[in-house]
Amino acid sequence: MSGHKPPVAHTEVLAVEVRYGQIYLLDEAPGEIDDAADPLVIIQTASGVVRFIAGAEWGTVDLRVDIGNQALDPDLEGYEDIVEISFGTPTGRLSLGGWSWDEEELHALPMLPAGPGTYRLRYHVTGMDGDGHPDVAVDHCLQIWPEPPGDPAVLKCTSSYFRHRLAPEAAPATGGDRNDASSETAVD
Repeated sequence: MSGHKPPVAHTEVLAVEVRYGQIYLLDEAPGEIDDAADPLVIIQTASGVVRFIAGAEWGTVDLRVDIGNQALDPDLEGYEDIVEISFGTPTGRLSLGGWSWDEEELHALPMLPAGPGTYRLRYHVTGMDGDGHPDVAVDHCLQIWPEPPGDPAVLKCTSSYFRHRLAPEAAPATGGDRNDASSETAVD
């Protein structure tokens, strides 16, 4: 029998309550997010806490979570916007939840494979230009695996919302609506 471990150790789909377009990943010892230090716009980190901008402003969204023991492959065909960032967890025990961080709304994830330490988070999202319209598909996926700290990266930037937030001077504003996904930008 080989000592090779499959890259995905755990997968589950969670129904997460979104308020103000935000989803949170929380360590047992969360810190505070500094909005000014946000390199990727749709994902923001601090010690023990991550804020994700969702494809929906309000309601319940499904979020697939893949926890791996090594680097995972991005789903470049299945999602419009994909970003990744390093994240330090002091405990290795994380929960996902919405705006209020109420215990009854938090979804506990299994203990991370390497325990406390640095992980890579890759966030996939579709529907950022939908502005809550029911005919716009909204989909979310979060991949987590142990990895030394690295620079933030944009793997795919398709939505007008994300393009404008990354480079407001280069992309046309959509007036707050998320409804113009006319072109695709991929960034290495």
